[in-house]
Amino acid sequence: MRALREIEPAGLEEVLTEATLAWERRLHWDFRGTADLIRNYVAMQALEGLALVERGRVTGYCYWVEEGPKTLLGDLFVREGFRDREREDLLLGGMVKVVRRRVRRVEAQLMQMECRAAALLREGPRPLVFPRLFMMRPCAGGEMESRRGGWMELEFGTWSMRWMEAAARLIAEVYAGHVDSEINDQYRTVGGSARFVQNIVQYPGCGEFVPRASFVARDGQGMMAGLTLATRVAARTGHIAQICVRGEWRGSGLAYEMLRRTVAGLREAGVEEVSLTVTEENERAVALYERSGFHPIHRFEALVWE
Repeated sequence: MRALREIEPAGLEEVLTEATLAWERRLHWDFRGTADLIRNYVAMQALEGLALVERGRVTGYCYWVEEGPKTLLGDLFVREGFRDREREDLLLGGMVKVVRRRVRRVEAQLMQMECRAAALLREGPRPLVFPRLFMMRPCAGGEMESRRGGWMELEFGTWSMRWMEAAARLIAEVYAGHVDSEINDQYRTVGGSARFVQNIVQYPGCGEFVPRASFVARDGQGMMAGLTLATRVAARTGHIAQICVRGEWRGSGLAYEMLRRTVAGLREAGVEEVSLTVTEENERAVALYERSGFHPIHRFEALVWE
C-alpha cells in the first residue's frame, strides 16, 4: 500500500475508469467530473489517500479531505476481480490509522464497498454504523397526484440565494437530535448547515444544482416551513440532495407536496429518473418515499468514528 501522493496520475487510470463505470451501473451517477478532480489533485500531489499497488498496478484506492478537526472519506473503491474483504479492510483500516491521531471525528458514506463494516476493521477503533438506502423512481408514469392538506395555506417558491440563512436555520432546527445529525455533524449548527447548503448549490460534488426543481415553502409570517434541494447527477438522472419540513408542519402533507413538486421540476428539466438517500432508521421518511414511488436499488452504510 502506498500514499496517493506517490502515485503518478497515469497509474490511476484503470481504477478510475472502472470506478466511473461502477457508479453509472449501480447508482446511475456520472462520476467523470469527480474522477477528473481526483486526477488533477493527484497530479499536484495535493490529495490525501492510499492506493493498493499489486505487481505494479493500482488495484484500489481511497481518498479523504480534512476539515479542521474532522476527516471526510470521499471514496473507497477496489477493482473487480480484486475486490475482497482483505483489500477493503487494508484501505479502510489504513485510512483510520493515518488520520485518527490528527482529527477528532471521521465520517464516511461509501457507496462502492462490497463488505459490511461488521466484516472489516477487526483491529483498531470500531465505527458507529448507520445502514442507509439509495432509492430511485422514474419521473414519468405513476405521477404523484397533488393532495389537499394543511400545507395549502403556504407560499411556495423556487430556490434563491436569498434563502440561504433561513435554509440553514431550518436544517439545524429540523435535524436537532435526529439520527442524520449523528452521520453528518454539519446539521448540528446553523453555520455547519449553511456550509452544507452551499456545497450543494455552488459546488458539483453532489451533481449540478437545479434551482427550478428546488423549492422553499413559507408561512404567512415568512418563516420557512419546508425545503428541497435538487441536482442533476447524470444526463438523465436527478437527485434530491435535501428535503426537510419544520416540525409543526409534519403530518400536514407538506413533505409529500414538496417531494411531488421537486420530482415534477426535475422532469421539466429533462430528467428521466430521480434518486435520493435515506437512513433506514428514519422509518417515517422511508415509508413516505415508498408511497411516492421510490424503491431501494442499493443499501450501504454510513460510518462515523468519534
